[in-house]
Amino acid sequence: MSKFSKLVQKQKENQSSKKHRFNLEARTNANREVVLCSCGSNKSYKVCCGVFHQDILKVQTPLELMKSRYTAYVLADIDYLLKSHHSSTRPIKEADEILQWTRSITWLGLEIVAAPKPTNKEGFVTFKAHFLENGIKNNITENSRFVKENEHWVYIVGQHS
Repeated sequence: MSKFSKLVQKQKENQSSKKHRFNLEARTNANREVVLCSCGSNKSYKVCCGVFHQDILKVQTPLELMKSRYTAYVLADIDYLLKSHHSSTRPIKEADEILQWTRSITWLGLEIVAAPKPTNKEGFVTFKAHFLENGIKNNITENSRFVKENEHWVYIVGQHS
C-alpha cells in the first residue's frame, strides 16, 4: 500500500463528517472531475479552479486567483501555489514545509469577506479560510494583495488579522 493510500485510509477512519470526507476526496485525481470545487463555487473542480490550475493565464481577477489558491491548498498543489506567487516573495525555501502543513490539516471552507473591483494592475481580497488542525477548528483571516506579473495575476503579500 502506498504512503498516499495509507494517508487516505487513515484520514477516512479518523474523519466522519461530509466536509472532511470532501476535503480528502478532493485530493485524489480520480475524483476531481465530479467533485465540487473547494472554492465554494458549486461547480465541478474540472470547470472551476481546475481550469486555472492547468493554465494560470486564464485567471482573470484577483478573486479567481484567491479561490484557485485556496483550492490548491486543499489539494496540496504546491506547484500551483508557487507559480501563483509573485517572484519577489515566492516561498521556494519553505515549499516542503508548506506542503507538509497543508497535508496535515483538513480544509473546511473559504469565506470571501471583501473583493473590491481591481485596477488593471492591482487588487485585494479579504478572506477567511477555515480548517481543522489536530482536532481544533481554526481559521486564517487575511487581506491579500494581488498584482500582475508576466501578464497574469499573482499573490504578492497578505496581512493577517
